[in-house]
Amino acid sequence: MPLYNGHLSNKTLGFTYDSAQVYKVGDVVVYSGAMYICISANSGQVPTNTAYWNPTTSASSGTNFISNSNAESGTIGYATYADAAQSSPVNGTGGTANITFTRSTSSPLIGSGSFLLTKDAANRQGQGVSYDFSIDSAYQAKVLQISMEMAVASGTFVAGSSTTDSDITVWIYDVTNSVLIQPSTTKFYSNSALSSTFTSSFQTPSNSTSYRLIMHVASTSTAAYSVKFDNISVSPTSYVYGSPITDWQSYTPTFTGFGTVSNAAFYYRRVGSDIQVRGTVTTGTVTATQAQITLPSGLTSASSTIISSTYESGFFHPDLTSAQYSNGTVLVTASQAYVTLGMTAGGTSFGNSSLVAQNGTVVLGNALKYSFNFSVPIQGFSSSVQMSDSADMRVIAASYSGNAGTSVTASVTNIPFTTLEQDTHSAWNGSVFTAPVSGFYQFRGSFYSSGATGEQIDVYIDGTQSKRTSMNLASSTIKPFGGMVYVNAGQQISFRSTGTLTITNSAAYHWITINRLSGPSAIAATETIAASYTTSGSSTPGAGVQTNFVTKVLDTHNTVTTGASWKFTAPAAGTYDVSCVILTTAGNGSQISVYKNGSSFQFLTASGTNLYTSGSTLVPLLAGEYIDIRPTSGTITIGTLSVVNIKRIGL
Repeated sequence: MPLYNGHLSNKTLGFTYDSAQVYKVGDVVVYSGAMYICISANSGQVPTNTAYWNPTTSASSGTNFISNSNAESGTIGYATYADAAQSSPVNGTGGTANITFTRSTSSPLIGSGSFLLTKDAANRQGQGVSYDFSIDSAYQAKVLQISMEMAVASGTFVAGSSTTDSDITVWIYDVTNSVLIQPSTTKFYSNSALSSTFTSSFQTPSNSTSYRLIMHVASTSTAAYSVKFDNISVSPTSYVYGSPITDWQSYTPTFTGFGTVSNAAFYYRRVGSDIQVRGTVTTGTVTATQAQITLPSGLTSASSTIISSTYESGFFHPDLTSAQYSNGTVLVTASQAYVTLGMTAGGTSFGNSSLVAQNGTVVLGNALKYSFNFSVPIQGFSSSVQMSDSADMRVIAASYSGNAGTSVTASVTNIPFTTLEQDTHSAWNGSVFTAPVSGFYQFRGSFYSSGATGEQIDVYIDGTQSKRTSMNLASSTIKPFGGMVYVNAGQQISFRSTGTLTITNSAAYHWITINRLSGPSAIAATETIAASYTTSGSSTPGAGVQTNFVTKVLDTHNTVTTGASWKFTAPAAGTYDVSCVILTTAGNGSQISVYKNGSSFQFLTASGTNLYTSGSTLVPLLAGEYIDIRPTSGTITIGTLSVVNIKRIGL
């Protein structure tokens, strides 16, 4: 059974290990949940004897390019390194490291052993451990997935957040092209002794099969810690597809032909490739212009198909011979940001008028209320989209009430809620809630005390005050409180009073509920990141000075900082398409360029007097890197409504 690029080529399991068996070179056996290949003829030595056996991959895993994924036979293939002292690795190899990477059999996460990365009580930024691996050529120019189990074994390990790195981060190095690749996420979001699963993804280039997986000490922390790793995997990505259906949300259309409207209430939601719209509006004095209703901002129709949707109202239309209500069709034509109205009445069409956009005076009446319910296919929407196959949908909730008349010290004692009502994960110990997984947690409660006034309730995270959650209700002893906090797995939430007092034991008035908000999410690698900004007046930036595109047209992730230090900061790694259309009203011949991280990167266009000029380029960015637009020489005057567009087009 041959090996191919470090993993079994046909994915067929070999023998179950038998100590009495004599194996030959190339034989594959299953031992303690892992697979091993014989590299030297032997008389039955156990597969952990590395003179005779090499680990291949977990018996249950499928394709995994990390041959030694689970520490069942030591740390073969892994090497520590010492790069430059910075938050990202240089290449993840070389130097003499002070950290260690060993196999531990103490409470392993999986099987009989786990990897253990140990850092002493010193700043070891720039050090780490790496593993060289190869992929099949079939997986060039594809998205691969990184995953592993991790848990903090000892010490103080800082988990990552939306704004800060974790103490250790994960990277990929392209050995063939000598390029560092930043995966879709690099951070560990847990610092718990309970195992959590790290997942990320990265794009392979079309010309490389040789890579290096890196676990990098990113922070300057001087705290000592040990972290367990297990089931380390780099593998083809498994995709999950589904049809997206969003919640209803309100929007305010612009009406044409309706006159001055009132009482407009419109809502829309996405259903696959369409949006559904429903709403009501009261017309003013209708006008002889085409009746139109705009779609939500940024959406454009994708089809010229007539949509068999209706609107209706109870009114007497002058063309009708009997008292009956009027109704009509909602018409959709290609590439429009609005729909129009056609007319039918009493079940009888006015010829072809039901399929032709009509004026407001034809299809509407004055001061009448209309209801609408229609669907529109939208450009760029698909009926099936890639969804996360690792979204955590577990319900995490706890509800407790009452206490034993406990006395609490101001800002010191955690307020107890002692009677269990519900607790899905046994996360509340009477006065402290320990988050079993990372996420946003909502809390609501009521605090009942006697003989005290003026106290307020604060929420604490890991013993540090986070925010104040109640009003100062000096005249009442019953205080409702609530809020939401973000915590990583293993962090603790508690509540304290600003006053020293005795709590009244009442289940009716003294209670707490805590629950985690959860839901599906799109995979980060497929998410649209785009920004479009324009200038609102003339400006005269000198050579090397940022252009201030101050007016936002679109910014999906709030990526742009406006003002004198205008810049776009990448929220995720990728290749970004940068284009601009610039009016220069003064100054000839100056180059206009993209600057990356403060340095000139790529020419875009040249200035000319009273001319619109345009240009575009591609810029590779890691998360946190930034770009801006500047003249590279001379002083020019940039006119109003110049525009810059930035969009991520791939990993």
